[in-house]
Amino acid sequence: MFKHTNRQLSLRSRLTSIPEGALIRLTSSWGERFRREMFPILLAEEAQFADLYATEGRPNWSVARLIGILILASFADLPDQDALDSLSFDLRWQHALDLDGTEAYLSRRSLVAFRTRLAEGDPEGRLLRRVFERLGEAQVTALSLSIKGQRLDSTHVISDIRTRGRLWLFSSTLVSFLVELRTFDAGRLQQLSTGLRAWFQAREDEDHDVVLGADKLALARWLVEVRDTFAVDEVVTALPGYQLVARLVREHVTVVPATSTPIPPTGEPSPGGTGAAGEPGSAEPTGTPGGSIISLHKPSTPSTSLQSPHDPDAGYGHKGVGYEVQLAETYGNGDRPEVILAVHVHPSGPPDCTQLEKVIIDLVERGVPPTDLQTDMAYNTVDNIEIALAHGINLAGPIPASHRRPDLIGRESWQAVPGTGVLVACPSGHAVINHVERKIGTQSRPFAIVSGAACRACPMASRCIARPIQRSLANDGRGQWEVEESRALLFRDRRLREQETKEWKATYNMRAGIESTNAELKKRHGLGRLRVRRLSRVHIAVLSKVMACNLKRWFSHPTQG
Repeated sequence: MFKHTNRQLSLRSRLTSIPEGALIRLTSSWGERFRREMFPILLAEEAQFADLYATEGRPNWSVARLIGILILASFADLPDQDALDSLSFDLRWQHALDLDGTEAYLSRRSLVAFRTRLAEGDPEGRLLRRVFERLGEAQVTALSLSIKGQRLDSTHVISDIRTRGRLWLFSSTLVSFLVELRTFDAGRLQQLSTGLRAWFQAREDEDHDVVLGADKLALARWLVEVRDTFAVDEVVTALPGYQLVARLVREHVTVVPATSTPIPPTGEPSPGGTGAAGEPGSAEPTGTPGGSIISLHKPSTPSTSLQSPHDPDAGYGHKGVGYEVQLAETYGNGDRPEVILAVHVHPSGPPDCTQLEKVIIDLVERGVPPTDLQTDMAYNTVDNIEIALAHGINLAGPIPASHRRPDLIGRESWQAVPGTGVLVACPSGHAVINHVERKIGTQSRPFAIVSGAACRACPMASRCIARPIQRSLANDGRGQWEVEESRALLFRDRRLREQETKEWKATYNMRAGIESTNAELKKRHGLGRLRVRRLSRVHIAVLSKVMACNLKRWFSHPTQG
């Protein structure tokens, strides 16, 4: 049952029992700053967590203090038990959470149960995100920070998993399901082949590592066997382990009916043998007891494929297996600490450019949009430039120039209607004579049409971005020239020219500060390697660590006025 934290502060009973010198140090420590700046936010927001609890039963331990423990543990990346020991034995923790020494105990089981309740009841992390947002607003106000300049980058994080390749993936997924099935209903194991059951038993009896005992094709045959054996068993198909087996077969195995000339029977591979296909890791097709032929897909790692049965949410990207965290923080506030204003977590795989719009919409909806958003080159696609401009944001990052000739006269040299991408005249002063829409692929794009006679006679024609209209498209007069126009393309061309200047490079140097923030979060707060699995728990861990980073920065700044 949800119960609000008692807001009657216990300062008198706690502080009168310690020496004066210790009291002075305590009230000037981070514990006092946390109690004064952060704890009121936790108290104000804890009512939002009431829906995680039943309406009847034993009252919960203070939600505000539970969240406070998650944040304080992230200051120094403490494991759960170390954090709870600090709660019991460190007066600064007790002061920060406004606890009397007689109340400063919480079992690890209770902390784990709260994290589980939070992960299952709010898998997208919206409740904890509200606390993060309130903290950011309070920090911006207290330190009078400017939010006009912000910088964005992503950093790679790894959950509590390891991967060893396809052999390990097949074996560990199969073992995970068999253990789950045995726990649920051991009798159903008898429906599986003797070879599979013997391998599973031998692995446990001999304490083998899960990668031992069979080759990839033998394991693939067993995965197919498991999928097909229980395909109509609605109880088993609802088990998470079975769903992972079916997913693994779908992603890695091709199963086709046997031809009129079936391959010779292969029998059951024995534990520790090479299996039906000969050499370990062979990709040759082999048969199944049901008469089908299976083969493995060519080795590849799609971003959405299963990376570990222990964390099915983890993805695969160019930085490896795990998750990506998008971080946006302020910059340009002098000696005042910058604040991280936006955090978005997603499985590795999708490129950074696909995540920019989510960050921008989040900042705009919360009323903290930047005027200039500095990013690296990965974010600066034409579509993203257009998205940013639509929200009044200058995407102040470099744009790839590999496709552009150094001497090209781009749209930045053309005359355009102010505030739009509509071109009016070329650099030589020749007026645009028409504007048309042309379908390129599935998209309709605008083009400015100029006189072909004027273009052919122009001395800059060989270097100009305008080009003759293709004959197959020339429905508005042959011999004319065209150039695609849009606000984003005009912005891009201006940026390409601008980023060659020393002034722009000096301004863009501010973006490098986000790299030190990434390093700070990983080295000081343990963001790089988490102790949790699954996206919902990764959300909790990441938000806790980012809040700890913001608070540490805030507390390092002298108290104002």
